[in-house]
Amino acid sequence: MDRKKDRLEEKLRQFPKHEMDKDKQDSIHDTLMKTRVSRSKSVFRKKKWVAGFASVAALLLFSVLGLSFFFGDDVNTVNDDRDGKHPNALNAPEKGESHFTAKEEKEQTEHHQATTSHATDDNSDDEVDDNDSDQASSEETDGTDENESETESADPDSDETDDQADETNQDKDESEPDDDGEDVQTVADKTIDALNARDMETIAEYVHPDKGLLFSPYVNIMDDAIVFSKDDVSGMLTLDEAFVWGEYDGKGTPIELTPEEYFDEFLNMEPYLQPDDILIDDIQDRGNTLNNIRDVFPEGHIVEYYNEGSEEYEGIDWSSVNLVYEEDSSGDLKLVAIVCDMWTV
Repeated sequence: MDRKKDRLEEKLRQFPKHEMDKDKQDSIHDTLMKTRVSRSKSVFRKKKWVAGFASVAALLLFSVLGLSFFFGDDVNTVNDDRDGKHPNALNAPEKGESHFTAKEEKEQTEHHQATTSHATDDNSDDEVDDNDSDQASSEETDGTDENESETESADPDSDETDDQADETNQDKDESEPDDDGEDVQTVADKTIDALNARDMETIAEYVHPDKGLLFSPYVNIMDDAIVFSKDDVSGMLTLDEAFVWGEYDGKGTPIELTPEEYFDEFLNMEPYLQPDDILIDDIQDRGNTLNNIRDVFPEGHIVEYYNEGSEEYEGIDWSSVNLVYEEDSSGDLKLVAIVCDMWTV
């Protein structure tokens, strides 16, 4: 404000000087200064009025916005109620429908209960029908089982026939034929005849080409048991050399004999030409000696010719000979062992 006043006085001093008395100059100067001050006050008052109006307008605007914020939810709620979309009005009727009265609502509830009860009865009836059907099927099955039981009871001989057939098949399986059509017992019978005749040429034809022929005086085969090759079997009885075939039971002394002496003492085949029993792959523990034939020949077929002994010695003189066969590379049954058995101490 002071700066403007100074500029005005500067401009007044720049006016051309006229011959004017001092009083007149002072009067003009005072008039101009009052006019300037009056204009400045007028402008200031206008600015105050504009600022006041702007403040009032801003206050009104904030008031309107505040009212809209606080009362907006109630307005939306009213609109939703008018459109039938109020979140709590799940059962409210749609627009254009009339509201239910208390009586109508009761009637609808009773109708709904009746419908539900009817559906439950239908389901119960279906379950009863299913149970009846299952019971009928069960009765038919029981009837069929009873008929089968009666048929089986009425034909008892059929079971015996089946058992006999199973035994026949078992015997047939135990006597497997070789490629020439001979079963193991047939081959064993021919071997007994050849041993009885001491036909070692024929015996050699039955011997396994790779494993040879093992001899054991007892059913507990020793690790050092004597084995003759196929080629040596044919001429073994002509040998004068004594071999240790094992140890005598109860004595512990070595069984040192020539092949012919061994045949005389342990391989007398006459009792086995008409044996009391012939067992195929049916090992019997008859004495006190542990039988390990199956352990030594797990894949072998064992044919035992058994002599039950005499009444004179009350059977303690029983004896048997076990012929063990295995298949060769061609599938033929070949003799791999001759194992003796007898009463031991």
